[in-house]
This record gives sequence, C-alpha cells and structure tokens, in this order.
Amino acid sequence: MANPEHVERLKQGVEAWNQWRRIYPKILPDLSGCILKDANLSEANLRSVNLSNAILRSADLSRADLQGASLIGAGLNDADLSGADLRDANLRDANLSNADLANAWFSYASFSGAYLPFANLSGADLSDANLSNANLSGADLSDAILSDAILSNANLSNADLSGADLSSVNLSNTNLTDTNLSNVNLNAVQALGTVFQSATLTGACIKDWNINANTDLQEVICKYIFTSIFHFPKTERTEFTDRLPHDPTKTFASGDFAKLVQQSLHTVSLIFREGLDWRAFAYSFQQLQVQYANEQIAVQTIENKGDGTVVVKLAVAPGVDKGNIEQSFWRGFETAQKTIAGHYETRLEDKDKHINQLFVLLQQSQEKLGEVPKLMAENSKSETYNTTVTGNVGNFTNKMQDNASQHATQNIGASLDEITTLIRSMRGIAESFPAAQRTEVIEQLEDLETDIQQPPEKRKLSRMKAALLALMGIAAAVSGAVTSTNEFVGQVQELSEKLGIPLPIEQVEPQEPIDVRADGSAQIKVEQPEQFQAAHKTPLEIFEDLGLVGCFEGDPDLSTNYKAIITDHLDEKHRQGRL
Repeated sequence: MANPEHVERLKQGVEAWNQWRRIYPKILPDLSGCILKDANLSEANLRSVNLSNAILRSADLSRADLQGASLIGAGLNDADLSGADLRDANLRDANLSNADLANAWFSYASFSGAYLPFANLSGADLSDANLSNANLSGADLSDAILSDAILSNANLSNADLSGADLSSVNLSNTNLTDTNLSNVNLNAVQALGTVFQSATLTGACIKDWNINANTDLQEVICKYIFTSIFHFPKTERTEFTDRLPHDPTKTFASGDFAKLVQQSLHTVSLIFREGLDWRAFAYSFQQLQVQYANEQIAVQTIENKGDGTVVVKLAVAPGVDKGNIEQSFWRGFETAQKTIAGHYETRLEDKDKHINQLFVLLQQSQEKLGEVPKLMAENSKSETYNTTVTGNVGNFTNKMQDNASQHATQNIGASLDEITTLIRSMRGIAESFPAAQRTEVIEQLEDLETDIQQPPEKRKLSRMKAALLALMGIAAAVSGAVTSTNEFVGQVQELSEKLGIPLPIEQVEPQEPIDVRADGSAQIKVEQPEQFQAAHKTPLEIFEDLGLVGCFEGDPDLSTNYKAIITDHLDEKHRQGRL
C-alpha cells in the first residue's frame, strides 16, 4: 500500500514534490495502489517510485521522469506519457490502451504481458525493451526504435510499424497479421514461426533475417525489398541498398516475394567481401560434399555484388542444419586460405569483364555436358539468372580426387594399437609444420580417433574420409615448405588402408624449401609446382579447371540484350563447326 506521507507530498503539486525529491534523494516514494486518475504529473520526478497497481487513467505524465519506476499492473489507459523517460521501468501487465507514449524513452523497460492496443508509440525509443507476450494490436509504432528488443509471442496485428527500426529484434512466434511494415529495418531479426499474413513489407530491409518453415508469409503485400544497408561514415545515417527487383521500374507480382523467401529456406549464403579465392573455395566445397554426401549440396548461384563482394548460395536439402554446413565450409575455407590464399588470391576487379567471362564459361560448360541447357528464362520481373551446379566441383591440388559415391568398409583392417601408433607418428611429423597447419592436423587426427573408438555401426565414415582428405590437403599445401611431407602423406595413405577407407591419391613429391617464418607465413624462394601456379589464372580459367557452373547478376540492360549475346556465341560455334 502507498505511504500516506508520500501521497500527501504529491498532492501539494509537482513543483513542491520535485523540491522534496531534490532535498531527500535517497527516499524511494511508495505510491503503490494510489488513485491518481486525471492527475497532472507533467514533468514530475517519479524516478524509482513504486506505482504498482496505481490508477493513473487519463493522467498527464508527459515529460515525467519515471526511470526505474515500478508500474507493474498499473492502470495507464488513456494516459499521456509523451516524451516521458521510462528507461528501465517495469510495466509488466500494465494497462496502456490508447495511451499516448509518443517520443518516450523505454530502453531496457519491461512490458512483458502489458496491454497496449491502439497506444501511440510513434517515435518512441524501445531499444532493448522486453515486450514479450504484450498486446500491441492496432498500436502506432511508426518510426519507433525497437533495435534488440524482445517481441516474441507479442500481438502486433493491425499495428503500424512503418519506418521503424527492428534490427536484431526477436519476433519469434509474433503475430504481425495485417501489420504495416513498410520501410522497416528488419536486419538480423529472428522471425521463427512469425505470422506475417497479409502484412505490408514494401520497402523493408531483410538483410540477414532468420526465418524458418513455420514463418507464415501468406498474402504478404510487397512490391520491392532491400537486402543490404549502407552506413554513412562518421554519421548515424543509413540507407537501404540492393533492391529487389533490381530494376527500379519493376515490382514484385503477387506472391513473388513469398516465393523468393521460401527459396532462401533451402540455401546457405556465403558472403566474400574482399574477393573470392576460388582454389580455397573448391577445396572446402569438396570437403562439404564428402562430409554431407547424402544431403545433395550444390552451388545454386554466384553473384558479383561489386566492390569485390561475391555471394555464393549453396542449395541444401530441406531439414539440413544450415548453421553446421556454413561452419564446416568456413573452417575448411580458412584452412586452405591460410596456406594458399596469400599466393593465389583472385579478385573480381571489373564487373563487366567478369560478366563476359561467365558467358564464355557457361558456353564452354555446355560443350562439356554435350547439350545446351536453358540458360535464362524470359521474365520481365527478374534480372537474376540461376543454374544449379551438379557433380563434383573439382580438386585444388590434383592430389585429392574423390568419388563421393564410393562406400568405405566399416571393418578396420588393423588393431587399434597399430592405428594409435601411426597417429602418434603423424602428430610427431606435424610438429615441423607451420603453426596453423599443425593445429589443423591435430584437430583432424583427434576427430579420427573419436570415430575410431566408436563401435563399427556408429562410426561416421563420411567424416573419417573427410578428415583423411583434409590431412592430404594440408600436406599438399605445405609440400614445398616441409621436407617430411612425403613421409606424412605415406602415413595418411597407410592409415586409410588400415581403416578400410581407400583413397586413390598420388604421392606428393617434396619441393624445394620455402623460408617458413615463426608465424606460419612463408617466403617462396623457388618456382612452385604446376598445381600451385594459379597466381596468373583468371577466375574463368580456374572455373574451367574446376568444371564449375555458376550463375550471375548482370547489368541492368542485360535483360534486353542477352539474346543477342547468346546468338553471337552460337553463331561463332557454328562457324567453327562445333554445332
């Protein structure tokens, strides 16, 4: 219950009340359960005051200081809290229906279970606030800041969030039916099981948002969307970029957005912001295909975004853990990059040149396949052309050819003691490797030992094979830097035989020494073997070596001239007698 002395102080008016608070700052007033209907408390110092279950209907609390105040279960319906400071306030289960909360500060406040239908929260700062299970149906949250807030299981049906910042918000299982989300920042939101039915998403930015098969996108209204954000240097200003459809004169037809998003549920996006080392990519992708041999992983699209940024999308089977696939890829990519990327970095410097190279690549890929696949479908609403990669990407050392369909026997052809001794010897040889490669060898050997100690029926043969291939890849990468590489390769082959997992791998010949520094970096002193001479190869030549078929995003006029380009290529082939 409220403290009668504190209630009497408040009745003397805001000026007297604020004066008393300044004189006795350590007193924490208790006004819980107090009836303050229609009270004028504008600009009152109510910091850390206990107002739990207080009746404040239609009260004027505009610009009041309510930082850290307890308003649990308070009746604030129709109250004016515009411009008020409620940071860290507790409004759990409070009634704020039709309340005016415009431009108020609510960062880190708790609205869990609060009742806020038709409340005005336009321009309010709700960053890091907890609004889980809150009822905000019909509320006005236009231009509000909700970054990092929790809105899981909240009801935002028919609400207006146009222009709001919802970056990194948890929207899991939130009801956004008929909600206006136009021009909203949805960067990195968690929208698992979220209901967007009949919501408007035109102009929103969905960069890195996370949805799943339970996310409801039925009848979503969306004419265009953005997939990236540009942050202006030295300012807080941002701008949505990478519009879809790319052509500013085009818009999505009904249902196009939902189809686009559903496709993303079965893809893993790999973003390379400083160019792409194709050799390292091929090595890591081959490891993925071995590790996930039954998951039908394929390259779906390759897009040159400009400024050196390349996005590769992998198509994966439904139900596959995309997070694990992405982690496995980057682990393999970084391992290969540490040993090779410094010498063979391939960058995309000219977008137009790259597009022309990919046209030639696709033509040559058709020749290899012995048929002319359908490259592009006429679609006035799309400028992205996709072709799925099937088959093996290839091999970055020419020492690691692998038949993914070959099944290894589950019977270990040697005793565990012999295998343990062999692994111990490999660890000893790895001590002469550069630090990064030594660590990777130890990790791969530990994974092998873990599987070997399992009963035969529980051994992960695909993972064991991937580990053996990884060890061979590491050996190939340091073959010119370490004189004991040949011995190491021989032991990997011996280990594969003892495990009953044959690897058709050629012997890696030792090369002339390389000056290896303490940090693992190397100074090449002599010309490297042919399989390492990729420094002078263009991305096209590397693609040809790999047999990789990709797709790309062309210039805005590509949708009008691609037929002419293809015709020219076909005519040339005809003149050469290849058609």
